[in-house]
Amino acid sequence: MWFEGKLTIKEYLEWTNECLNSNYTSIMELGGGQAYCRFVDLMFPGIIDMENVLMEPKLSETGSRNNLHLLQTALKNQGVDCKMDISKLSRSDEEANLKFMQWFYSQFYYRINASILLKLSKEMDDIKRMESKEAEKALNDEALEQRVMEEILNSFKKKGTASIALKKEQDKLEKEADVAAKAATMAVDGLKDVLNNMLASDLKRASKARKSKLPEAGGSSPDLRTSQAKKNTSMDDGSLVVLRQIIETLQENKETQEPLLGAFEKILEKWCYASDIIERFATKREEVAQVEAEVNKKYKENQDAADKHTERLTKAKRVSEYKASKADTASTAVKTAKYALAIMDVFQNTEAAARPRLQKDALEALKTTKSMLDDITSRKM
Repeated sequence: MWFEGKLTIKEYLEWTNECLNSNYTSIMELGGGQAYCRFVDLMFPGIIDMENVLMEPKLSETGSRNNLHLLQTALKNQGVDCKMDISKLSRSDEEANLKFMQWFYSQFYYRINASILLKLSKEMDDIKRMESKEAEKALNDEALEQRVMEEILNSFKKKGTASIALKKEQDKLEKEADVAAKAATMAVDGLKDVLNNMLASDLKRASKARKSKLPEAGGSSPDLRTSQAKKNTSMDDGSLVVLRQIIETLQENKETQEPLLGAFEKILEKWCYASDIIERFATKREEVAQVEAEVNKKYKENQDAADKHTERLTKAKRVSEYKASKADTASTAVKTAKYALAIMDVFQNTEAAARPRLQKDALEALKTTKSMLDDITSRKM
């Protein structure tokens, strides 16, 4: 006997209704045997063919006898010495029904509770395992989406690398443009040298020709002639003659034209090259700016999306861990309830001296199981 205390009729009925989710209002109603058959099926699943149990609320005496005989046979098959006054129970005798309830309660109170806890633990285990799998799947989906987001961001980083390459090409063109411009400037300087040499040579020839036409002034000193020559280099008629002679010389002298034309060709070539590079440099600079603006915009948009997704991933991870923890607790509750029932199975065949210890272990297991179930149903994230 596991429980020696006695309850009132009201307490027995409350316990029965709580365990079976029923609505018995009188101890005599239990004489129909339905409640006891359900208790036994709960403790020893399959030992009673519940399809043969008549479950109508108000049974005839014959119907009640049917159920009570099924109950008696099942208990005997489990090795339980059950003395039932089927006649009195089926006729709803109050005293007989109360006496049988007291015996049944004392024999099976803890086992029924253990069986109920086991059933609840299994149901909770199934639910929590399913929730854990769903949470794990959600976490995997979020992780997969995270990898996609990372690939998108990496693609924009590669575009950023392309932008860097464009900048390098831009810098290269800028240097080439600078070199071309310097080369063109040097060509211009070379043209200046050619022109200066040509002008100097032509000025000398023109000056000699002009001197041969001027009359000699008597007693004039060399210094005086030099002073007069300097005065005549101003923009007067004589200077115009010199300039005309230089032009005529450039037009008539092919040898003089060739270096001049060659210098012009070099300058034109250098400036065309420099202009082409400068134009390409400007185009490349616009391309770089456009790529950078697009990359920065898209990168920021995707970075913001990635940050939000990281928050969802973190939350999904917490939910998954929480669900997995509850599933583990439910699984442990199932094992603990089974352990309590295993103790009860060997209790009757154990020596009397060892029984108190077994009873204590079983009760501790039941207490732990209930605590776990309470924790599962009440714990929040």
